[in-house]
Amino acid sequence: MANKKSHLYPALIALATLPAYSMHAAASDDVKDEALISKLGDEVLGGAQRVRNLIGKFGWTTQQVCVRTLPNPPGVQQIDPNPPNQLNVPAEIVSMAGVGTATFNRDGTMHIDAGSTANELRQSQTAPGDTPLTNGLSPVCDGTYSIDPTNRAKVDWNCHITTPTPGLVIAAGPVNWDGWVADDGRTIDLNLKGTLQTLTFQMNGTPVSAVQRLCIQRFVFHKLPK
Repeated sequence: MANKKSHLYPALIALATLPAYSMHAAASDDVKDEALISKLGDEVLGGAQRVRNLIGKFGWTTQQVCVRTLPNPPGVQQIDPNPPNQLNVPAEIVSMAGVGTATFNRDGTMHIDAGSTANELRQSQTAPGDTPLTNGLSPVCDGTYSIDPTNRAKVDWNCHITTPTPGLVIAAGPVNWDGWVADDGRTIDLNLKGTLQTLTFQMNGTPVSAVQRLCIQRFVFHKLPK
């Protein structure tokens, strides 16, 4: 009987080691698969890491130049929405620059934070007595973002802009962006798409006038330290 048991032990030991060996082999295969995927991703991105989500607080700066119509009653189609976007009413050239912070969330939403500021320069206001520069515009915006496997980013938002005039708020949108995420998700560099935007001026919540604009704009985000 002891002899039979002694013959069984090597077989039992061999059987006992099979699951461990199989698990090790499977884990090894998984590691190899992950390494291959990572290698293929690096080849596609030229060694850069793919960014899937943006998380946390970013600082931003922007510069903008627009063709913007003169104010009309809300609802008037002031610029043809179809290319080549013919003007239906008189317009002017307006420049803007801004700085502030934004918050990006893992779920694909983002927010331009309160406390952000912008200044506007109306290039038509050049006669003696004109006041071409408007300081203290304060945009707050909400939107969404997506990032494709090459780290190309698309961001869309709408804004409410508080003005220096008490009670006057501007609803602006849609604002559509196209660009790239870089530096392992620490930098976002966007250019404005040629989307027609409408700005509705609201006094104490009541629309009083509107303008439309076509803009060239760059918007750059940099991740802030925690």
